[in-house]
Amino acid sequence: MSIQHTTAVYECDQFQGITRALLTALAYFAYDKGPYPRGFPDPGFGWGYRGEDFFMKCLNMNRRQTISGCFTELEEAGAIQRKRRFHNTSLTFVDLNWLLAHKRTDDTESVTSVEEATQSVTSVPTD
Repeated sequence: MSIQHTTAVYECDQFQGITRALLTALAYFAYDKGPYPRGFPDPGFGWGYRGEDFFMKCLNMNRRQTISGCFTELEEAGAIQRKRRFHNTSLTFVDLNWLLAHKRTDDTESVTSVEEATQSVTSVPTD
């Protein structure tokens, strides 16, 4: 589980819907130099070995076309990279630098401060 990747996904506002949910799941299952399951080679920081079937179950989806389309959308945007393996699941790399480069700007953070200011103005002083 990679906390850095998961936090970066929450700050990124590039994707919506199932694609965002898939990116969150990919970031959650990305390898973070902790204990790795026995029998698997150490893929490196940001890589994960889980396949499409696992993420279909994880996101409660039935159509493979939907999950494949989400993977394609993430690959074309540059958020992930996939390495195909012979007779095995693909390795998926979640690019932390891309996620940090596409995080929310200060404009979206200023909206919450405007809402707080509006709430304090709504109370009318009485004489």
